[in-house]
Amino acid sequence: MPASTGRIDRDRDNEVDRLTRLIYLVLGVSAVFFGALSLRPLLEQAPGADFPLVAACWLLAFGVPVAMGALSLWAPLRVLRLLAVIEGVVFVLAIAEWLLFRDGRLPEGNDIPWVITFTAIPAVCVATVARARVAWGYVILVSGLSGWVRAWSSSGVEVRLIGAKDSLYTLLLISVFVGLTIAVRRIATRVAAAAEADRAAYSESAARISQKHERLTVDALVHDSVLSVLLMAGRGSVDIAHLSAYARQTLGRITGLNAPPPANLVPASVLGDRLRTLTAELAPGTAFASNLGARPVPALVVDALVLAAGEALRNSLRHAGLASSAPARPVSRSVDVHDDHGTVVVRVRDDGIGFDAADVPADRLGIARSIVARMSAFVGGSARVFSRPGAGTEVTLAWTPDRPAAGGDAPASFSAMFSMLAPVVRVIIVLFVVVHGVLAFTGPGAASWFPLELLAFLAVSAAAVLCTRAAVNPLPAAQTLGTVALLAAAEILMFFEVTPQDTAAFAHWHLGAITLVLLVLAMRGRNRIAWSCYGGLFAATVAWAVVNGLPAAGGVGLVIRHAGTLLAGTLWVFAARRSMATLTELNRQRTVRDAAELAETTAIQERHAQLARLSTLARPMLERLADAHPLSADDQAECLQVEATLRDAIRARSLFVEPVISAAKAARARGVDVTLLDDSADRPPGDMAPVTAAVAGELDAAASGRVTARVLPAGRDALATIVVDSDRHRIVTVTADGMLG
Repeated sequence: MPASTGRIDRDRDNEVDRLTRLIYLVLGVSAVFFGALSLRPLLEQAPGADFPLVAACWLLAFGVPVAMGALSLWAPLRVLRLLAVIEGVVFVLAIAEWLLFRDGRLPEGNDIPWVITFTAIPAVCVATVARARVAWGYVILVSGLSGWVRAWSSSGVEVRLIGAKDSLYTLLLISVFVGLTIAVRRIATRVAAAAEADRAAYSESAARISQKHERLTVDALVHDSVLSVLLMAGRGSVDIAHLSAYARQTLGRITGLNAPPPANLVPASVLGDRLRTLTAELAPGTAFASNLGARPVPALVVDALVLAAGEALRNSLRHAGLASSAPARPVSRSVDVHDDHGTVVVRVRDDGIGFDAADVPADRLGIARSIVARMSAFVGGSARVFSRPGAGTEVTLAWTPDRPAAGGDAPASFSAMFSMLAPVVRVIIVLFVVVHGVLAFTGPGAASWFPLELLAFLAVSAAAVLCTRAAVNPLPAAQTLGTVALLAAAEILMFFEVTPQDTAAFAHWHLGAITLVLLVLAMRGRNRIAWSCYGGLFAATVAWAVVNGLPAAGGVGLVIRHAGTLLAGTLWVFAARRSMATLTELNRQRTVRDAAELAETTAIQERHAQLARLSTLARPMLERLADAHPLSADDQAECLQVEATLRDAIRARSLFVEPVISAAKAARARGVDVTLLDDSADRPPGDMAPVTAAVAGELDAAASGRVTARVLPAGRDALATIVVDSDRHRIVTVTADGMLG
């Protein structure tokens, strides 16, 4: 496998699995926090004889996710996945150890076994490696086991009800984290797949542009130099010494195309200096102005601007002062180079006779190839030619650097993830309401709940619904304030309904409910507000405990364990957001890199192909001309034949195949005026066989006159037309089925 392919495969893994690594890191940090919270219950609940076994279970249960967190950023993913599976198994074994080796009840108020204080960690571990169905199955399993252990250990009355409540609450809590984990994995996979498709399309587009640019580069060289030398030789209009010098210069330019590319960026002032020198050489007396500074411009863009401006000047020198009905007249010219708000602009003007663009023959290549096409080959490049008979000519060349698109909610955004989770969110909201209704209104003392506890329950439920309605992040301010107000109302109502000394199971259910809603606020982009509210909840709970005769530590004990839920959720949200941003950036970087690599490869291949063709057709004759030997009439005829063949290759690429090449050459040798054109804009018919057969047939049959063959633009009923002007005028139309009309 090539090295580049291996690198691409590793990058693809990073796109999807980087999120998994960050989740493992969050799990490790969360395990440290929950492990610290469970240490005191562990020491109080483990009997002396069984302590070694219990301590081993505790070390495994918390040590495995801590190891995952420590190894998350550099260990092979297969190792991390194995540890995640081990954690899922270890948790089940730890619960089994409790059920098999414990037969005593825990004292009231301390009847929450340490083994069920971190159920979300193994559940999320399983969700990172298993399919969704397996993950949800594990959630149901551990929720049921958690309730069983709670019922087994509780010393209060109605232990089955306590166990059922614990199962429901555990199911609610871990469903939030497992649902988010599954949603992020799915969106990361979908984004990676979509990015792969976009990357392929972008790379293909870059390759086409690169291929077109190389073709136009060689075509411009052929037009500007090769065709000129061959025409001069064929017409005998230049003495052999000058012709030889031109031929050597042209051979040097052809060889230079194989040289390494120039520096990627050069100061913009280099463009002004080169154009100043070129203007002085080609058209002395031309007014010149430039205000370009030192900002960087791609060297290839500078080359294109100089060559296109040179062609515009040469056209002005050839045609601006000529008129069919009047003698040549003096012409004023100017070249202006400036920076127009980041766009490099070159204007070549003259006040000559001008022309009508509609009157320019289709086979004239100077404007089409050497100016317009040369600039359009670059992203951000353009060329505009404005002329009117009697009003002079203005050629405007421009290049605007490609700017990144404005930011927005990227496909891999956290908002997109939350939207994808919408069905799960609806289920969790229903579960939230049901679970807290069961916690609040069942069990001993349930008859005393009305009306304050009902109002608190309704306020918390409304807050949960309100903060999950909108699909945009961050949560709108009005909904955020409404959620906070409802939570504050619920907290105050419950302070009047229960006492901090109440030891009944889930007597203080509102603390967990409020924390879960704050967790959603953090997920909705209101992290600071969530933690500020939790700080208020913490302070109010401690003060409430102290006012009611408990020490401050008692109040801390009531609320601190819920901090783990909010902390884990906050870390998880941070990891998800960072992963989404990283995923988007990785996709962008890889798209740019893949496109650049493919474009570079395509450019090299296309340049070699074009130069090979050029060398085959023109180099032998150019080398003969460079030797300064006198030309015979046959040599001149051959120069014109080669010039015509090269012109066919430029303006009729899809027709530059056998048998059309040989037929055109033979027809020209008989004196037939042959013009081949291609208007398909690089989208020739899929099957060119009917067209090439028809064109070759008409060329073989022509003995004199003129034959013009044209490939038509894509989307038309006919593929091509052939106009024959010989003893009589006729038009042949070629259709896709090969019929001639």
